Amino acid sequence: MSKFKGIRVSVSHVAMTREAARFADQLYFALQGGGLMVDNVPPPIRGRIGQVQGVVVRHITGNKIGTLVALSIAKVLNRYGIQTLRIGSLDEEVVQRMETEKGMSRNHENWQWVIIGVGDKP
Repeated sequence: MSKFKGIRVSVSHVAMTREAARFADQLYFALQGGGLMVDNVPPPIRGRIGQVQGVVVRHITGNKIGTLVALSIAKVLNRYGIQTLRIGSLDEEVVQRMETEKGMSRNHENWQWVIIGVGDKP
């Protein structure tokens, strides 16, 4: 993860269980140790993730860095047997509006953000 140093990642549990909360904390510290700027956000991240089993990693569709970060996180977690799904289209309406109204590219650093939601164990 060190090649993504400084990229913003938000981590939270979407399942209201102690196990999900603990795993979200472990992800927080692991990613922070890798040099990412990690937020440990409260459970309302569910609105952006939904109720899930396993882990969901979301990113802005079309943002090269955000997509690479999300793919890397999902790949590592899946390799260790942690069911993880990577999904694009994070904040799609906002990104489309900024492209249209402000001419802001999807590859702008503002759109490199990745969010991770920890759900119930499958």
